[in-house]
Amino acid sequence: MVPAAPAVPVAPAAAPVGPPELVVSPPRRVHANGLLIEIGGHGPRLCLGGWEESLPPQCGDIPVVGLDWAKLEGETRTDDTVWGEFHVVGDFDGKVFTLTEPPGPPRPPPPADETIPCSPPGGRWERPNLKLATFDQVYATDAAARGLPGYAGLWMRDLQPQVGDVQDMTKVVLIVAFTGDAASHAAALREHWGGALCLVQRTRTAGQLERIKDQADEFVGTLGLASKSSDYDETTGLVRVGVMYADATHQAKIDERYGAGVVVLESLLRPVAGP
Repeated sequence: MVPAAPAVPVAPAAAPVGPPELVVSPPRRVHANGLLIEIGGHGPRLCLGGWEESLPPQCGDIPVVGLDWAKLEGETRTDDTVWGEFHVVGDFDGKVFTLTEPPGPPRPPPPADETIPCSPPGGRWERPNLKLATFDQVYATDAAARGLPGYAGLWMRDLQPQVGDVQDMTKVVLIVAFTGDAASHAAALREHWGGALCLVQRTRTAGQLERIKDQADEFVGTLGLASKSSDYDETTGLVRVGVMYADATHQAKIDERYGAGVVVLESLLRPVAGP
């Protein structure tokens, strides 16, 4: 008779562990542009970072306390839904947004950074062949640049204000970034682009930034943050991750993982004392 095998203990399957909940204690006074919406009397909610442009909009990120639609102007009503875009100020505890003042009209976004990182040699931009300064040549130069070692980004800046609806490509500077020796690629780019050209030195390639973006987009979830958007910014060489809320402690954890000046958390809810 074969002796019975000794019993082997079996541990039950562990319950799945989700990301930690975001807790802001004490609640932080913040502000933002967003969409306020209330459907069927279920309480107003605040939408941040984009929403479906349906009728009515489809969204609802954060419950809102203290909203009185009767004191607002500019809202839209249809059936059992009311909504509108506003600038809001209130206290946020990680789950609920409590208004501290009536919502107002949305604030305009900050002006775009139109800085040109290069100075023209001798104070004047070289434009050796304006026949190669067209939209088609921008596409051709972009394709060529992406095939060169160390490609890190390509973008344009106006050298002078544009007139009319069509951009004059002879009056822009094409900016191309590379790791390694950026200047060594000038001749290859000049085969395709005859307008003003600026070459920028970077420490990470576009491919590296893309991989960091994908990793960071997942990592913010382990910090209890909800990612609303992510991209790598070719003009700065930074990965930007848009989240509902983040503070200096969250950014410090990002810096610890990826290094300072690599990934930037952009909080849609911004401290009132901040910019």
